[in-house]
Amino acid sequence: MRLFRLTDPQFAVSDDIRDHAKGSHKVSGRWHDLQYMLSEGGLLYTSASASMSSAEKQVHATQEQLRNHEFALITYEATLDPDLTTILPAAALPAGWDDPLGCEPCTRAGSDWYQEGTSVFLIVPSVTLPATVYDPDPLDTMRNGNVLVNTRHPHAADLIRKVNVTPFRYDKRLAP
Repeated sequence: MRLFRLTDPQFAVSDDIRDHAKGSHKVSGRWHDLQYMLSEGGLLYTSASASMSSAEKQVHATQEQLRNHEFALITYEATLDPDLTTILPAAALPAGWDDPLGCEPCTRAGSDWYQEGTSVFLIVPSVTLPATVYDPDPLDTMRNGNVLVNTRHPHAADLIRKVNVTPFRYDKRLAP
């Protein structure tokens, strides 16, 4: 399966996916709390499509960044081993999970998943593109959601690798 991440070009240079997850050590996110990140790895946020990755970055970047910054679109090749993949469909999440300002139960669930280290991949629905979350089929979440990667899992480096980096600029009409 192809996965995508839109990031600053300086973070796309390394082939080591742990380097791509360093942002999880700087700021908390919907699915992790900064205080639970361990030094030997991190949580890598990716998306199931380049367009979803673009939408996710768009809601987290400033208008100035969207207008004037060149990003790097990283493409990964991932093998989602069913024994090392956890899927959290929207139907299994608590009410309010899709609040744009955050969801404490989601943060706790993602942090617990990361610390327990039972799987490499955690597939979650997108808040940014909510149309992707209403199909109760867990496979829909996998095809259309976000995929978090526990880079400290012992099998992570065997199951995901960077295959391409492409320069990316937003169309200025998206950032008036």
